[in-house]
Amino acid sequence: MANYSIKLAVLVAVLSGSYQASADYGYWQSETNSMPISKLSQQRGVLSELVKFGKQIRRNVKQTEITEGANVGLNKTSTRSLRIQLEECRVGIQSKTTAIKEQAHLLSELENKIQVTEARRQELTVKLRKCKAGHDQEITGTSCVPFGDSKLHMIKLPHSRAFQAACESRIAGPGWMVIQRRLNGAVDFYRNWKEYRMGFGDLKRELFIGLQKLYRLTQQEPHELFIHMVDVNNVTQFARYDNFKIGNESTEYKLLSLGEYTGNAGDAMRIDEGMKFTTYDRDNDRMLDRNCAQFAHGAWWYKSCSWSNLNGGYFSAKDDEMIWWRVSHKRGVFTRLKTVIMLIRPRPLLQFDIDIRN
Repeated sequence: MANYSIKLAVLVAVLSGSYQASADYGYWQSETNSMPISKLSQQRGVLSELVKFGKQIRRNVKQTEITEGANVGLNKTSTRSLRIQLEECRVGIQSKTTAIKEQAHLLSELENKIQVTEARRQELTVKLRKCKAGHDQEITGTSCVPFGDSKLHMIKLPHSRAFQAACESRIAGPGWMVIQRRLNGAVDFYRNWKEYRMGFGDLKRELFIGLQKLYRLTQQEPHELFIHMVDVNNVTQFARYDNFKIGNESTEYKLLSLGEYTGNAGDAMRIDEGMKFTTYDRDNDRMLDRNCAQFAHGAWWYKSCSWSNLNGGYFSAKDDEMIWWRVSHKRGVFTRLKTVIMLIRPRPLLQFDIDIRN
């Protein structure tokens, strides 16, 4: 029992770090004087092993303390990093939440605009249907003859789309359609082939109806042509042809026929009969050294730059580029014009037509 107590004491001393072999030898010797030598050697071996075991335990304890300290530091670092990441995540969530709210607001505004637009679309659809129904009811013929007034009307020719036309009843009686009008130079008539083909201008002011429409109108039935002219001295003149007709685009809208002339302005268009239409980008005249459309700053059925230039420059500074009409009974004299209105109407003449020559 005494030996066990000694061993335990030594082990405790080693573990506590207070064991010194030289200092405790006397105590050990006094306790073992009575032991045989073989026992004593055995006990010393055990003691030595205990000392080594105790020192190893101490080293393990210290290593454990170091490791635990490092882990504690690591845990502190990890905790700090996690807190930073958590704060960043919180800020990110807050930012995304704000953005989502803004997007929701914009979405709400967009939905409101869509509803307003849809309501407007439905309203316009109803108006369009009414307008179309009104136009369908208004289309009653292929010319202005059925209307007998000076308003805009829809015209529908076979195998073609309806179009709006300016009707005229004040100048030469009812039933006429305006195909060209020059009033003040607001519209530039120096244009290319495509524009003359399609037509241009304002139906209530200056305009050219378009060669394609003019072809369809005159090929549908015989037409007469009336040209109302006012010169720079306010003298009114007219020229009337009773069988006006042009060809299609494959003929380059050739002036096929004029018919018989009547009027007081002179038969200035006669020289152009049989000629193709010429624009500055489509030269069909017979002049070899020039394009008459470029020379006269217009577009017409030019032959040798012609005796008429009703699509010329309005009050141009150059005589060659002005709107002119040759007075046939005065050879070489051209009338400079400020107003031109070209009208067509199907034949035969209406029985209540007026004779403006009287």
